[in-house]
Amino acid sequence: MDVSKLVYHGSNKHQIENNSVVFYSESKLFASGYGNVTEHNIEIIDIFDTGNKEHVEDLLSKVGYLFDGYSKQEFETWQEYEAANLIASDTWETFEDHINLIKGMRYNGMIIYEGGYKNYIVFM
Repeated sequence: MDVSKLVYHGSNKHQIENNSVVFYSESKLFASGYGNVTEHNIEIIDIFDTGNKEHVEDLLSKVGYLFDGYSKQEFETWQEYEAANLIASDTWETFEDHINLIKGMRYNGMIIYEGGYKNYIVFM
């Protein structure tokens, strides 16, 4: 899955871990919560989509289960994850701990959701 998109990046309040990832949002309002907003055109080839069954099952095969720290739910299968209704609302908590693993797989970035906003993580 490839993505080419106009997105927004808010800076000043968000620390980028070792400059290895950059966060973007489709929402200028959401990005503004992290500081001064700049527009960017991004192109990500081979993006991990937290709403894609194949991608999530690929990760599950490596980690065994996913845990959502916000809802305190654990997911061992795609069906459990899908039934929790987090897709397109809040997937960040579930995948945050796995960024380095996902980056080490075949992916160059991620699609995540926070508060119903679609966001992108680009791996540097």
